[in-house]
Amino acid sequence: MRRLTSVFIIFTILIGFSLIAPASVGASTLIISTSNESVWDWEWDGKGGGPGANYRLIWSEKTAESFLAGVHTDVKEELQARLEKVDFDKQVAIVAYMGEMPTAGYQVEIAQIAVMDQTVLIDVGMRQPAEGVVAQVRSYPYDVVTLPRTDIPAGEIRYRMVNQNGQVLGDRLTTVNAAVKDTAAKDGNALPQKPSVAKDAWYTVKTGDTLWALAQKFKTTIETLLKLNPEIKMDEIYVGQRIKVKGAVLLPAPVAKDGIHVVQTGESLWTIAKQYDTTIEKLMEWNKLTDDAIWAGQQLRVKA
Repeated sequence: MRRLTSVFIIFTILIGFSLIAPASVGASTLIISTSNESVWDWEWDGKGGGPGANYRLIWSEKTAESFLAGVHTDVKEELQARLEKVDFDKQVAIVAYMGEMPTAGYQVEIAQIAVMDQTVLIDVGMRQPAEGVVAQVRSYPYDVVTLPRTDIPAGEIRYRMVNQNGQVLGDRLTTVNAAVKDTAAKDGNALPQKPSVAKDAWYTVKTGDTLWALAQKFKTTIETLLKLNPEIKMDEIYVGQRIKVKGAVLLPAPVAKDGIHVVQTGESLWTIAKQYDTTIEKLMEWNKLTDDAIWAGQQLRVKA
């Protein structure tokens, strides 16, 4: 595992589309340096990589399989060998894959990782070769680092990758380590927990919010939000407005009709692939997916 000694560097995480910048950090913040390189002077004028670029936190064999499905065959075996060495019971892997680049000499480096509360912010350096310096051949730059699962907070986390120019390369919500809730005890005996009951959940709109952003935040769809809030119209929301973001919504039956499956809550590409006796790779190809993120209410083609 490539992991350099954690260092005390004063940072602040600029929430939004921003980079790690100097400021004060609380005791709960973990900062891990993963490279000896200084990426801040690297030259990069691209849009986050070539076709198929992917920046991911990989925490299980299933998420590794999903990531590898989008990797070019010329480098897939090499990356697969790297990920097979990761002990996912104890570790997670962070991968920066720039996709297919038109010219050799491109570089990518995972430089630093900051963990604060439920946010994991990852600095990625990207460098393009000087014009005319290298031969015109295809290359597939990538970098992989691993860190202990204990460094990742329990429950839902947000992980965001940004390059040295502040460009967001990846921004996702996921759950790596299941949250563990304390159980109240009396006289040394644990009290039985009551079964959870689904309840409506409300959100107060803040500056900059959109229905699309709220759908992403609460792992749902714009269509579902509109069904939950029949009084609002597409993108006609305002600061201070209370919007229902969770509740009972009638979705179409999960059985495929004309080769289309409607995603249900809790489903993944892996479970859907098993249901229809196909593969994650084929589902991603048929639905033009670039990663394994799907949501309740989404329609997926499950056969060619």
